[in-house]
Amino acid sequence: MDPYLTLRQQAAIKRDEAMAHARRVYRDDIDAIEKLEKRIPPTTAQRAKVDFKRGLNTVDLMQSLIPPDQPFQLADMLRWLYEVRKGEKFREASVRTYLSRLAGRGVIRKLYKTGSNGAMWISTGSTVTTGGIETMSLPEVVELILKESGQPMRVVEIVVTMHSKGFREKSSPVTLARSVRDMFKRYPGRFAEGEKGRWATVG
Repeated sequence: MDPYLTLRQQAAIKRDEAMAHARRVYRDDIDAIEKLEKRIPPTTAQRAKVDFKRGLNTVDLMQSLIPPDQPFQLADMLRWLYEVRKGEKFREASVRTYLSRLAGRGVIRKLYKTGSNGAMWISTGSTVTTGGIETMSLPEVVELILKESGQPMRVVEIVVTMHSKGFREKSSPVTLARSVRDMFKRYPGRFAEGEKGRWATVG
């Protein structure tokens, strides 16, 4: 038998075995990646990209935006919706109703009811039962910060203190400052503006 033919056959066998092994490794890697992908929640941008392709309705879109282990309020959900679907308008009353609908489905549960009659929601898959400052409403957090300070504070000082305490750390300072200013307008009997734009609690 031609010795070179034998060598060629042996080389072909090795090639086929190597290719089969590479395919097995590839399949194992893909399975591992898919399992990891299911365990790690996608970012807002990733969720948005998927949602646009699927053409989700508002309720399903809201469900896809719910963080796995982070408390949130109606205002947070509205902000996420506007970030995902820029230019589209969402009625606050409708989004509030959809949150109740998601709670009815068992997707989220009410974690905490704030003093301003707002609800703090969280995914039912979360083990959180009570929370610290992140479970408080914006007015409550600002009030807490002002009382701890013992003196009036400017909005930027309040925002910096919020972030240092872990409240809405992922929100930009500009966005959070705007929320604080809007909140002051809604609660004129709870907060008062003094000299040089410094705010304090009333009473």
